Amino acid sequence: MGLIYYLSSFPAPASVQAAPIILKVKIVHIFEYGLMSFLFWVALVKTTSLKAGEIAILSIMLTILYGATDELHQVFVPFRTGNNIDLVVNGAGAAIVQGTIFYLEKKGVNLHFK
Repeated sequence: MGLIYYLSSFPAPASVQAAPIILKVKIVHIFEYGLMSFLFWVALVKTTSLKAGEIAILSIMLTILYGATDELHQVFVPFRTGNNIDLVVNGAGAAIVQGTIFYLEKKGVNLHFK
C-alpha cells in the first residue's frame, strides 16, 4: 500500500502510460490491486476465523476502499487525476484474484500456507 501511495504521488512514468489499455482499462491496476487483494486474503486467513466467503468479500472490500483513497489522493497530485474507471478496475482485479482462490480451493489446492 505504501508503494502504491508513493508511486501515485508522481506523474505516471512513460512505462505505465504505455501499458496495455483495453476499453480504457489499465492492466496495471488489475495486477497491482489483485496482488493487494491476495495479500489481504493471506493476512485474514492467518489472523481470523472468518469463513472463506467472508474472507473473500472482506479482501475485495478492503482493496476497493484503499483504491478509493488512492484515487482521491491522485486528485491532489499534479498531472494525475482520480478516476472512477480505475476504481472499478481495482475492484475487478481483487474479484478476479478472489475468484481464482475460490476455484483453486474447490479443486483441492491448499493455499492456506499453514
